[in-house]
Amino acid sequence: MSLRLLARIAALAALGAAVAPACAQALPDDWDQRDLEGKWVVYRRDCEANQKDANRKKRWADLLAERREFGLLETIALHEGWRFAGKALAQADAPQTFRVAQWNLGAFDSHNRDNAEQALRDRAAEARRWFETYPQAQRGKGRAFFAALDVAPDRAAPTQLPPLDPLQVLVPSLDAPAELQEFGDRLTAEPRVVYLHQVLRALDGVLVYGDVDAQLVPKVVALGRHRDPRVYGAAFATLTKMPGDLLPDELLLRQVDGDGSQLQRRVAATALSFAAHPRAFFALVRIAQEPAHPAAEIAQHRVVDLGDPGAAALLDDLAERVPVAAGEAPRELLRGLAVRIRARVALLDVTQVAAVRPWFERAAWLAASGDARAGVVGPAVVELLQRVPEPARTQLIADLRADAPRSPFRGEERDSVRRAMGELLRAR
Repeated sequence: MSLRLLARIAALAALGAAVAPACAQALPDDWDQRDLEGKWVVYRRDCEANQKDANRKKRWADLLAERREFGLLETIALHEGWRFAGKALAQADAPQTFRVAQWNLGAFDSHNRDNAEQALRDRAAEARRWFETYPQAQRGKGRAFFAALDVAPDRAAPTQLPPLDPLQVLVPSLDAPAELQEFGDRLTAEPRVVYLHQVLRALDGVLVYGDVDAQLVPKVVALGRHRDPRVYGAAFATLTKMPGDLLPDELLLRQVDGDGSQLQRRVAATALSFAAHPRAFFALVRIAQEPAHPAAEIAQHRVVDLGDPGAAALLDDLAERVPVAAGEAPRELLRGLAVRIRARVALLDVTQVAAVRPWFERAAWLAASGDARAGVVGPAVVELLQRVPEPARTQLIADLRADAPRSPFRGEERDSVRRAMGELLRAR
């Protein structure tokens, strides 16, 4: 299954029975009878119906700001990002501005993150006062920003609302029941009912909040077991948009090898392929060799796409070990994958550390774990360095020795992999 198909599954998350879409300049007649959820549904349906209109969301933001619909603007900015709704809040000096900006400081989309940070810097003295008034905002992603605010706080009376707790905003929808309701043609939400659009919105909010932790990511993974394909498709799509070091490969692998539907297991394998820990990659290598596995085709595609020369060497070695009694088909499968991987590697710029580091991390992890496969994988990635001309080779080795901005390894494992990486680079 391709990423395009995964995206299609997520896109199936329709918002239920059609309501006459609102033009972003003319709200429906029942607008004032709607609560926040009812207004959100109108907004989202209109945006979905006018996806080719590049200015649609901006016009919505301008209209909502003019009507002082700050609650809806805040909901949009928390779940879709700062770009239009956050800017509209800032320009209107809405009391939600600072907490929406702080929420976006960890967004995985750099435009949302950078523009939210700039909005706070533009009001640095007020922002410092807000951070001091609400010390909880100084934790996590707010810590570095607050530390860099080298300005005296504004001592005027505070007008900005306190920061939001992501567990309170996101978790009620991420803990979705098996049966979700469609909002349909309602004007207001019913008490204690969870709607499909709320779950999908919360998944988007995880990406905007960005500073996800051990409490949020497993909830996204758990939605991968939901019975509704719109939910599990959106959940797995959300995971593919996170930094790979945040993905819990072991939880994902349980779903890939679990008892879910074949489609569910295939999309789980796609999400697993984005996890940065070597466990995920070598699980894909294993699944790629199992034609009967529902995710075998996905695993083969992603192992090739990730283009690791160590994997190619490993597959060749495994081909040599296939018993004669097993026939030629298993051997051809392994060798064919190795050929495709090497063809992929030939297309990559191996002077770039971003392309090469995962290969060395996998080889180093095998060595640090005492895995016998290290004897095949390690020499294959080291040999690659010999083909990089100077001075690019020296620079590449220096980059590999430096700590990565993000790492899938933690604690003692990180130290042991770092030592094994040093040994590999000395063996070049």
